[in-house]
Amino acid sequence: MIYEELDRLRTVAWMPSRIPVRDALAASVPKDVEFSKDLIPPSYEQRWYPQQDGSLRLLIPYDGGSFDSALFHIVPGAWDHTTCDLCVAHIPAMTICYVTRVNPYVAFCSACYAKQVVSRAGVFKLILWRARRLIGLHAAV
Repeated sequence: MIYEELDRLRTVAWMPSRIPVRDALAASVPKDVEFSKDLIPPSYEQRWYPQQDGSLRLLIPYDGGSFDSALFHIVPGAWDHTTCDLCVAHIPAMTICYVTRVNPYVAFCSACYAKQVVSRAGVFKLILWRARRLIGLHAAV
C-alpha cells in the first residue's frame, strides 16, 4: 500500500467487524491451462491455492446466485478467514478486525489499525482505544 493510500485511509470512517465463515465456490484449474477471467463469477475477493500436482484451486466467497456448475462447486464453510490488506496477516473468522465503511472496502488487523489509524489520531485516542479493547469494547476511532 502506498503512502497516499494510507493517508486517505486515515481520514475515512472505520468500524470493528468480525468476518463470518462463509461458503465458497471452488474450481480446480489444471497445470498449464489458461483459465479465462470471464469464467470467474464477479467477486471482490478470490484465493488461488497451489496443489501438489501443479494445479491450482480457486476459491471465491459464495452468497448465492448462479454459477457454472461444470466449473465450480460449493464448499460449505471454506471461506474461513480474511487477510489484512496492509501486512497480509491471516485473520481467522469471527476475530475482530477493522474495515472501512465505504467502498472500496479495506480490512486491517488490530495491529495495523492501531499503528496506521488510531495512533495518527493522537495519543489520547490511542490510549482510549487500547483501554476499550482491554475491557471488550471494540470501537473505531
